[in-house]
Amino acid sequence: MGMVTLRHFAWTSKIVGDQPELIDVEPQYGLRRLPVALAEVVGINALAVPVADHAVKFSTRLHELRLLASYLHDTGDEILLREAEFRSSALHIRRFVSESAGMGMLTAVVTSCRRWAAGGSQVHHVDALPTALAKFSGTRVRPDLLFEITPGTFLAGEARGRSGPPPRSVRKDQERRISSLLPWARRHCPVVMTWASFTAAGTTVDLFRPVDGDHGMDGPFGTPAEPFLFEDESESPRIREFRVRSLSDRVLENVLPEANDLPSSEAAVTPPSRPDPTPPSGIRETGRRHLEQLERELWRSAPKLSIRVAGRRCQGQWVRTDLFAEGAGQLFFGVLDEAITVDEAVEVASRLRARLAAVTAEAVGWSRRVDMHDKNVWDEMRVTVAVYSRILVVVDPDGISSVREALAD
Repeated sequence: MGMVTLRHFAWTSKIVGDQPELIDVEPQYGLRRLPVALAEVVGINALAVPVADHAVKFSTRLHELRLLASYLHDTGDEILLREAEFRSSALHIRRFVSESAGMGMLTAVVTSCRRWAAGGSQVHHVDALPTALAKFSGTRVRPDLLFEITPGTFLAGEARGRSGPPPRSVRKDQERRISSLLPWARRHCPVVMTWASFTAAGTTVDLFRPVDGDHGMDGPFGTPAEPFLFEDESESPRIREFRVRSLSDRVLENVLPEANDLPSSEAAVTPPSRPDPTPPSGIRETGRRHLEQLERELWRSAPKLSIRVAGRRCQGQWVRTDLFAEGAGQLFFGVLDEAITVDEAVEVASRLRARLAAVTAEAVGWSRRVDMHDKNVWDEMRVTVAVYSRILVVVDPDGISSVREALAD
């Protein structure tokens, strides 16, 4: 499983008048190394529901996931951006990859930090809501994802993805985005934010969370990262230490146009003039109905298969993940004939990880036996699995044929 470098930040805020105001953002815990599942990074994008009333086709969604998986590579130690191919791509393709990878990294990081398996009823694209609800207020500012950590307990997530090395300090546009989300967080539930920086040498994720609140993202997460000793520091995808400055002293750092995915409308935010109409429970229920419609459409349009997974019929397709012909990786995108519960999703994902890890270990000739009951075995193998209600995604960077055979029950 690939690793990312995690930089953890905590923000403080206060109420000025009747509106929350950002006071400061400070680094926490130093550099950390965190395992993330590439299947989670890719898989959450399968759940994206169009705001407009358009049907979703399996073949279209498969091509989107395959395109994203082609630009990212799990070496077993790092998750890398295929930078040469990325730089030679059109701007709108670079934006798609950056934004989709950023959204996926938010889910993967929250999942890894909490040692939590995201299920179909546990994570919702806020964009799945009808337009009138998705706006929430006159500012049109809302987070990207909603995690239901436990029944009735919610954590919202905001995601950004960018190419290039991470900034040396907290950026002004990051602070502006946090500030714009504070009113929503005050009315509804805690919000965390991730900004992922993808390079050919590795991935760095900046995690921002509030100092106060019952959100379960306090940390530290992962393991300490060793200092980096690069002669040319510009070659490093990470920084050796955080540069801490006051809000008034920080400057906006230059980034490539395709890396900065903030719409220009977010540069200035006006406080909402009325309460937001939809609480997280409403987002969950409405998002769930839209997701069920998406699942039905994917099932109707998915290629027929004669396999069963988790005791359910499964339709879908295996494809090569590398459209640039540089590797043998493969991806499976599948749809089950009926939804599984959150607990079942956790159990199925764990069982598949262990089973596919054992098959992979045998194929590559590992000398030690893989314990099928070892909950940590999935951290050591490159094949990763994501299960969301009726959606199943498997990413195998090695393209081992026996992995295909071992998927079915």
